[in-house]
Amino acid sequence: VREEVAGEFLESYPTGVVNLQTQAVRVLDVTAPLIGFVDPALATFRVEALEPGGASTLAFRGALRDSIVASDACNRTPKVNAPLPTFLPLGNHPVTWTARDAGPAPGGGVNESALVQTIVVEDTLPPQIAPPPSIVVESNTSPVVIDTGSPQVFDIADLEPTIEFDGPADFPFGVTTVRWRASWNRLLYALSA
Repeated sequence: VREEVAGEFLESYPTGVVNLQTQAVRVLDVTAPLIGFVDPALATFRVEALEPGGASTLAFRGALRDSIVASDACNRTPKVNAPLPTFLPLGNHPVTWTARDAGPAPGGGVNESALVQTIVVEDTLPPQIAPPPSIVVESNTSPVVIDTGSPQVFDIADLEPTIEFDGPADFPFGVTTVRWRASWNRLLYALSA
């Protein structure tokens, strides 16, 4: 289109001496893009630890990116990204999102804005526990020392949950109900937070 206009411009002076000069016009983008959360509550993004010790970011990258919105005053879509490792352990992880426009900026390069989001990887699911089978012991004396066995325990995020029981060291005659409890290793979470 410019060549056509230039051609028409030159043809408007068919005779005589014409002196043509050019002028360079640079339009610079002086406004940084805007970046924010779709919902302010997403400034803290909570993720359930569904793997030993934490969570793979592959499972929630899309939802995490969808929590961020960015715009540019020049009506060009800014590029938004954040460096995310492939795995996050239990705890709090600040992530810096960056929105970059296409520029050119006055100093060269592009304009950018940053936003910090905290990803909280937590283990809110209790361990699963199956007690050992019931025991029947015959004895002439009481109390009796009995090996109650151990429960089967599984927790996705904590491979070594704490196991406790409320049974006595020595069992009297009669029926004694022993309760077993499995709990997270809260110290592991506290150390990684």
